[in-house]
Amino acid sequence: MDNLQKKFIEEASDNINDLEDALLSIEKSPNDKQLIERIFRALHTLKGTGAMFGFNNISELTHDLENIYDLIREGKSEINKRILDITLQCVDHLRNLLADTNFSNAENIETQKILIDKIKSLSNANIEHENTGDSEVTTAIKLQNFSTFYISFQPDENLLKNGSNPLFLIDEIASLGKSIIYSHIQKVPDLKSIKPDLCYIDYEIILSTDQG
Repeated sequence: MDNLQKKFIEEASDNINDLEDALLSIEKSPNDKQLIERIFRALHTLKGTGAMFGFNNISELTHDLENIYDLIREGKSEINKRILDITLQCVDHLRNLLADTNFSNAENIETQKILIDKIKSLSNANIEHENTGDSEVTTAIKLQNFSTFYISFQPDENLLKNGSNPLFLIDEIASLGKSIIYSHIQKVPDLKSIKPDLCYIDYEIILSTDQG
């Protein structure tokens, strides 16, 4: 696990550097869709892989921030100086979190709380803006374009052996709209019998989306 965690830290550092580079570039070109996409993908990757390798603080920090940039890339919100400033503060903090593998540094813990509060404030502002900008007619039309799907996902137990990760697939499905996800662990054996390279968990997903 130590080698895997070391590999994650190396790849996460590259993602953070790419995130910072895109943020500095987008200050000069706020409407550049490719830069917005780079920022979103970097946050999305850090959120998913952070949770996988035990860096839940990184996943927690990037979760709502990713949602903000998802709205921006969909044209439902606009990037502004406050969003950029807070994201750049998160870049510095993310580097500190990578060095603080046990998340035991008091300053990092306090900074985490402050930044999450700032991000949630941004998220609430974007939701209010989105709701205020839509008339009742427009909202009704939007709802008509949404479909709700029930998805039963029962991975083959050998799925993990070929390098696949069901959580990445579920994350991609969830990014298509609003979702409720249930995990079923009835097939997970006791600790003496469990094999870490086998997949035991099944999933049920309810997805509401305007995608095809």
